[in-house]
Parts: sequence; structure tokens; C-alpha cells
Amino acid sequence: MTSQNIILFDASTARYAQSPGPKEIDELYNKLAYEIAGAEHAPQAKKFIFDPRTRKMVYNRKYTGWDGIKRLYDRKTDSFPIGLIHRAIEITPNVIVKPLIKAIPRQPLETFESTLLYTPHRHQKKAFEMLTTRGHAMVELPTASGKSLIIAMLAMSMKDHIGIITVPSQYLLHQTKADIEKLTQGQLELGIYGDGECDLKSITVATMQSLYSGIQSRGEIVAWLAECDFWVADETHGAAADSWQEVSHNLSKAMVRYGLTATCRREDGSELLLEGAIGPLVYREEASDLIKEGVLATPEIEIHHFDPGPVSGTYPQVYKQAVSENLDRNLKILEQVHRAIKDDLAPVLVIVDEKKHGKVLAQVFKDDGLATESIDGDDQHKKRMSAVGKLLDKTYPVLVASGIFNTGINIPPIRTVINAAAGKSVTETVQRAGRGLRQSHDTGKTKCRIIDFLDEEPKYLRRHAKMRRRTYFEMYPGFCVEFTTNGEEEGL
Repeated sequence: MTSQNIILFDASTARYAQSPGPKEIDELYNKLAYEIAGAEHAPQAKKFIFDPRTRKMVYNRKYTGWDGIKRLYDRKTDSFPIGLIHRAIEITPNVIVKPLIKAIPRQPLETFESTLLYTPHRHQKKAFEMLTTRGHAMVELPTASGKSLIIAMLAMSMKDHIGIITVPSQYLLHQTKADIEKLTQGQLELGIYGDGECDLKSITVATMQSLYSGIQSRGEIVAWLAECDFWVADETHGAAADSWQEVSHNLSKAMVRYGLTATCRREDGSELLLEGAIGPLVYREEASDLIKEGVLATPEIEIHHFDPGPVSGTYPQVYKQAVSENLDRNLKILEQVHRAIKDDLAPVLVIVDEKKHGKVLAQVFKDDGLATESIDGDDQHKKRMSAVGKLLDKTYPVLVASGIFNTGINIPPIRTVINAAAGKSVTETVQRAGRGLRQSHDTGKTKCRIIDFLDEEPKYLRRHAKMRRRTYFEMYPGFCVEFTTNGEEEGL
């Protein structure tokens, strides 16, 4: 009879009490791993490289025989990230799992549901249930589906314990704190860590970058993180970053870890790092279902084909010629802003990638008589909020913003979102579309318009635009329409 092995685990790491057999170790080593996108171009992956001095291929002294695989199983210690326990059990089923730290209890929803500001929707209750039946887990929910209420519910279920709620930006830092305190009707008073503030309470909202900086400088936050019983992470698609991994390891007592995101898919293939830090994906809700249920605004997603004319050069040069400084394209965006205003689909949010492009577009709008401004990462929180306020009080019919508004910004009255950028990121495409999907009971908004451009530039932009197009059709089937370069609806 084969004796059972034991997997021991703390808040961030799991390990086998005894080494598994050689075959099992090989399988763990190869399956708790992922291929790094673009690894074949890394110097250490190439046995021979081009020497510009001799103009010949020479032996690469840095060559290590690296196969481009990131492996999360450590052969020396037989350890791996906590969130991958379920995968390890599939490979070594004859194991007993034993925690080294006791997880805190979570109160069921019925014990506090009546005290919340709003009654949770079906998907919010289901997400809460799927998370709280486990100690480590993620849920994938469409942008604008009310993740703030789920976070508030999770905090309420653990309100008698010490915990951290992490967000990726300064804007979300203040907004999340205010939202949770409002949604729980003052039952929770949250601390804040970030944007120059350090007010630690039993449950604290913090930005990931501030936590990482505090850890690097060995500040007081290090001791406080070591006392946290739980971690609720918003926008967990960022968890592959080194800062997230560092925070994860410093949360040495946080046996309860929950993550929420609009998409777990990553262009670099590192989804396994997200899972390792937080836990497996246990629940996903489709945007199309929430649109049909009336939870999200009904979108009109328009993809307008655009011919930038002859352009050439490297990607930055092509982007400048075809996108950021292409007058015809910027005038097309202006045309769509006017169309939105005419169709009573203002206010309009225009999102760009480059700061300079934002300034150019804002000037194009101003020259045409539209009051606006361009907001980017260099602007302080106060200035950003002032600009948002002018959009909401109709001083501005349109606001231009960089990628700082990709995630989390909550402006329900926005009726039109124009993606003026030209990247390929699935995450950014979904996040940007989500800026318009929130319903607004105050203004009666139940529908929105989302506009993107398919740039007919063959070397780079067309491929990237087609990737965005595929994302729209996959995420929002039945709500997408394409227009030719002449402005005619395709298929008619």
C-alpha cells in the first residue's frame, strides 16, 4: 500500500512534506509552467547570435539552453505558489493537504445582506458564494458589472478581522474606499494607504505600487501586511507583475485571498502567475448575459475602417503617421463626437495611449468649438476629478484621457466611448469598452455607443485592429457592426 504524502501550505507557498517520485516531479515541473511570449527572442535563448563587428553569427556566451519556459515548481524545495494546489493534487492525487495557518471564517451573505445599500444581483450573489466557499479563488466579471458591491460584501463577511483591499491606481484608491463605505452604509470605516496617505485601519484600501514601494523601503507597512488575515484584490489581471508577487509573499498570514477581474487572459501567457498568487478561476459571467438581464447598458459597438494612407518605418513611426498625428483620423474622431452629441449620446470619453495624442485631439476639439481638456498620468488626482466633474455637469461634452482611465473609473453617465488608440491588448479593449457599459439611474441611461477604428495599415496596425475586433465580437456577440472607409455599414 502506497503511503500518502502531505502538502503543507501557508498563506503564499505550498510544499510537499516528502519529495514525490521522479516521474511526478517531472510532471509537476513541466505542468506548473508556462511559455513566455517572445522568449525565443531573448539573448539567453539563442545559441548563436549576430556579431555586428564581424557581421557573422557567433556563439552566444550567455546561452544557457533556456527553452523559454517559466516554471513555478521548485525541484530543490518541492514547493510552488499556493494558488496552484488544485493543479498539484491532479498530478499527485494520493496526498493530504494540511494548512500551517488557520484561515479565518467568513460570514454568510444572509447575515448582513439586508444592511447593504443595494440588493445584490444574481451574478453578485453567485460570485460571493463561489469565492467564500474557498480560501483562494478568482472570479471573472464584465467591466461595469458591480465588482465594488462584491468587494463590499467580502469585506463585510470578514469585518472582524484584519485585511487589505488592493487596487491598481490612485483614482481607484479613493473611489473604492468611498464606494465600500457607502455600500455598507457606514458599517465599515476603511483605512487608506497610497497617494501620500498612510491611515491604516483593520481593513485598509491600498494601491499595489504604494505597497510595493513600502516593502522595498522596509517601511511600517511590512509589519502591518504580516498581520493581515485576508486579501481582496481588484483587477487581478495585473498579478503577474513583480510588485504583485512581492506583496503576495509579504502577506504571510493572509490565508484568505480573493481576486476580481474583467479578464484573466494575458497577452504574455502568464495566467498561471495570477492563479498562483490568488487562486483558481471559479466563476465567470458573460457580458452578453448581463446585457440581456438589464444589468449592463445595451451597447452599440461600431468598428470604422480607416485608410491612413502611405506610411512607413518602425512601429513608433507608423503609429505617429497613421494614428496620433494623422489629421484625417483625428477629424474622423471629431466627427464621431459631433454625431454622439447630435444623437443625444453625450457625454463622450475619448481614450488614447499617448499623452501627446491626447493633447493633439483636445486641441482639434477646441479649435472646433468644443470645450474639453486632456487628462493623463502626470495630472494629480484633484485635477482629474475636476475634469470628470466638468464632464458630469455638462461643462464638457467630451473628455480626452490616457490609459489611466482604462480601469476602474466610475462615470455611469458616459454614453459614448471612443477608443482613439490602436493597440492589440485584449485587456485594454475590454476595459475601455466597459467605461460606457454602466447604467445610470440618475440620468436614465440604458444604452451606450462604443467606437473603434480598424486601421488599414498592413505592417502593424491592421493586425492589432483585427485582434481588437475579434475581442468585441467574442465578448459582445450581436451588438457589433462594421463600417467601410466610406462610412457605409458593411453587409447592406
